[in-house]
Amino acid sequence: KPSNIMLPSHKGAYPTLIDLASCMPYGTYLSEVTAFYGMDVPPQASLKWDLVCLATTLYECAGNNPKLSSTCQELQQALDSHNGDKALYHQLCHTLVSNLDVPVEQLQPRVWQPCLDAVAKRLGAHVADTLACSWPTGKAAVAP
Repeated sequence: KPSNIMLPSHKGAYPTLIDLASCMPYGTYLSEVTAFYGMDVPPQASLKWDLVCLATTLYECAGNNPKLSSTCQELQQALDSHNGDKALYHQLCHTLVSNLDVPVEQLQPRVWQPCLDAVAKRLGAHVADTLACSWPTGKAAVAP
């Protein structure tokens, strides 16, 4: 959720996502959540929970109201209704929500790389390269 975004205190730094309440082993029930960010996904530490919460956070930060959608399918329909919208938030949210059931082995090619490519196209390779440094394997890089 937006309150889990720490804004930088100095120029040139980037916002940081934090959510210490959900730093739990996968499958663990999450007792301290804002449920509507997870839509209809069970509040368990999981890749699906993380992806849908990130999508709804981006959706809200772009000025939309995620509370108007109560399920992932409704959010997908809302995103699809912006058919011609090429805004970065729309591309990122659409990629996330379209891949909620992706196996972790497919996360990099199906979610991470398309998001990096969209960021590079819209904000520049230097921003995408900074974001790529966050990928745990260190293998993510923006295609030249």
